[in-house]
Amino acid sequence: MGLQEFSRLPAAFQNAIQARRPFQCCREDIPVEILPTLGPDFQRQYELMMLEQRTANPVFCANQLCGLFIPPNNYRGPDTVVCPICEYSTCRMCRQPAHSGVCPADAEMQATVALSRRNGWRQCPTCRNMVEKISGCNHMSCRCGGHFCYVCGVRWGNCGHG
Repeated sequence: MGLQEFSRLPAAFQNAIQARRPFQCCREDIPVEILPTLGPDFQRQYELMMLEQRTANPVFCANQLCGLFIPPNNYRGPDTVVCPICEYSTCRMCRQPAHSGVCPADAEMQATVALSRRNGWRQCPTCRNMVEKISGCNHMSCRCGGHFCYVCGVRWGNCGHG
């Protein structure tokens, strides 16, 4: 690479960020580390853009004032992601502000909930795992350590079914 081509690299990496595409030469991604003069903040921004491009079904902050890409290491539980910039919580399924309960956009979980209702299964109020009573009393002891009534689904000792 000649001196003239090397002098164009900072602009090429900046254009790559603006275009939301990796900087390439001969169809190969060029690592931003080859140009340390760009600085650590620029390198982090470029690497975040590259992560966004590589992430299947990327999630963006539902906060309309933010809207930034949320890296997978900010996923909290199966459905919630937290923005590292504004700390706003977003639902991974419907991409709207985080909400309680099963997301209407989660078709598989909706089918599981419907199946559990048809079969009379209960969810542990502590960890939300499904429990099926085969025999015994209505006092359920979940593997998470939670105790609840199988008849009404509330924490054990808070109802009259005991």
